[in-house]
Amino acid sequence: MKKTTAILVFGLVPILSTFPFILSINNVLPYFPFYPIFDLSHSDSMRDVYGLWLFKQLLMKKICSTWTDFIFYPIGINLSLYLTQIFFLGLLSSLLSFVFSWITIYNILLLLAFWGIGYFTYCLARNAGLEKNIAIISGLSFQMSPWTYANVLSHLFVLWAVCGFILYAIALTSIISATKNQERVPWRYYLLGSFGFFLTFTTYVYFTIFIAIFSALVVIWYGCKSLKTWSMFLKNMFKLALLSIILVCPFLLIIFCYLHKAGTEVLAVPLSLANKWSVDLVSYFLPSEFNPIFKSWVFPIKQNFSGNVAIQSAFINPVILLFGVLGLLNSKNKIKSLWFLVFLLFFSLSLGPFLKINGHTYNLPLPYCLLHVLPIFQAIRDCSMMTGIAHLAMSILFGLGISAYYQRFLGKHKHFIMSILLFLGFILYVNYYFTYTTPNLSPGYKIIKNAPRDKTVLELPYDPYRYANFYAQMYHHKRLINGMGLRLSPFYNNYFEQIWQNILAIPKQTIAALNLGYIIVHKDGYNCKTTTSSLGQEIWSDKKISIFKVSSSGLNIKQYFLDFSSKEKTFAIFKGLSSPEISAETPPRTFRWSSEKKTEIWFYISPKDTQKINFLEIFVYPFVPPFRQTQVMTVFLNQYKIKSLNLEKKWTLYRLKVKDRLKPGLNKLSFEYSHVFRPCDYYSESKDDRTLAVAFDFLRLK
Repeated sequence: MKKTTAILVFGLVPILSTFPFILSINNVLPYFPFYPIFDLSHSDSMRDVYGLWLFKQLLMKKICSTWTDFIFYPIGINLSLYLTQIFFLGLLSSLLSFVFSWITIYNILLLLAFWGIGYFTYCLARNAGLEKNIAIISGLSFQMSPWTYANVLSHLFVLWAVCGFILYAIALTSIISATKNQERVPWRYYLLGSFGFFLTFTTYVYFTIFIAIFSALVVIWYGCKSLKTWSMFLKNMFKLALLSIILVCPFLLIIFCYLHKAGTEVLAVPLSLANKWSVDLVSYFLPSEFNPIFKSWVFPIKQNFSGNVAIQSAFINPVILLFGVLGLLNSKNKIKSLWFLVFLLFFSLSLGPFLKINGHTYNLPLPYCLLHVLPIFQAIRDCSMMTGIAHLAMSILFGLGISAYYQRFLGKHKHFIMSILLFLGFILYVNYYFTYTTPNLSPGYKIIKNAPRDKTVLELPYDPYRYANFYAQMYHHKRLINGMGLRLSPFYNNYFEQIWQNILAIPKQTIAALNLGYIIVHKDGYNCKTTTSSLGQEIWSDKKISIFKVSSSGLNIKQYFLDFSSKEKTFAIFKGLSSPEISAETPPRTFRWSSEKKTEIWFYISPKDTQKINFLEIFVYPFVPPFRQTQVMTVFLNQYKIKSLNLEKKWTLYRLKVKDRLKPGLNKLSFEYSHVFRPCDYYSESKDDRTLAVAFDFLRLK
């Protein structure tokens, strides 16, 4: 079978198995039918479309910094990790954007990745010594697996990362073959492997951790199999690793700078979250809950599982499993032991830190717990992604099993052909489910399309833990206060709540401070009836959203005083402060502890008051454990250093001159601390593990 035939076969699968998706490629997107309800505006596919668009905007504006306040204004966000993951597809989509729309670009990239997963698996199977027609079947088994289809529905970057992983595996198995024969490894394999690493790193960076695990396993396996040429293999592996690191060196530098500033703890994933996003053991034996035949009994079972549809789409076709076992037992190919170990390792890691069976978590530690001890490996949040590597390994074993079966019944072609046809029919029947839809958005979004670009559009999503709507962000406004589809940290969830509380308590100050032009409120999340009068003029309303056009005219601020309570009377946004606390003294004092090494406060000054304010007063108390140094707090206003204060170990009022450092509108006040301490490290009776430095009672501008 010619290579062009293989390319054609794997190219037809994405088109035929998703038909008639190809006919509507310009105006629909694949999506997950989450239960009980699903809103396309919160899907990963919408997030990815927005990410591709954002990459081009930053590229056109020649923004070299990874920090931007284009979103989460005025706090902004560091995009180091996100832009690293979107770099390759961002460049590719930027070129395609001269011809196609963004939704079309997304779908083209999706179909290419869908094709690549099948064709590259075919190439990997050929590297394992399989004949062309059997390698085709091996490639189809992974291309049409439930895991692949689940990720086609909403995980574009994951699919491209898997393609990169397979390319790396092709290069590595080629190096194994050449080294065993004591031949010189052609440079094309080093280039292919390093490109696969680069593709994985710049599409879904966490998959490079899987490459590291896979490489370590291959090194150990090779050492056990061919000790005589092991040193030569290590040298070849070193060349591949060195070239791979050189290719991603600029991105590593960006990430290291970010981690140096933010701290490595930002990557640490708690075991509880990893357990939530891990695969239930029963999922490997349950077909899709959307299958028309099996859904009546599968759906009630899967409702007990944690995570979404993609996480629990781990089903291994019984036919594939059967032939995989046959391949392991009957094949004479020595590479079978490697792929069995790969399957076993990634299968066990996908189950997460603790065993889950039918929705119940048992206190039985699994191999992931050992992996979680290592610093970099703590970043693996979604254990279920390892299911893809397990399916890939099983596809190779399945091909080896088919090969053994084929050789055994070489003279009985009819039996072989009939078995393959039955298998293909079975895999299509059990694994197939594909849904797509036209974005179902409120017509009200068209109203803000021509809003002034210097205005800010605030969208209040129905749930701060969800992604905000994509279409409101696609309009080229100066700033947008809503999520871009990144996984929101507790800080950003708290940020949404701060904005909402400011809107309710001091709407005019908030509108003026953020230069708001329009506010979009989701009716299923907030009580619009109680806020209609305070938000401004309602210019659109339907069952989904209300849109308000707002104005800051008539603003009159009498005082600038922050009590650091839960309900402030002056606009402010906090970063690096814990929740309000009330002291036990009489009269009680309301205060907030700093929760990071740096605290930032954004507040608004009306133009007429800028020249009137001369001083900043802060009433603070330092946390200094016994036998520790004194606390030094450095104060900055709009990036200008005001003063470094040696704080006394009691509640003290400090008065600082800030005249000529204030500006009309939004101002940023920063406090940097010389030390942070955890109470639990110094007091045996304390369970407080926060990093504390200074407590704030009030802040006043005079």
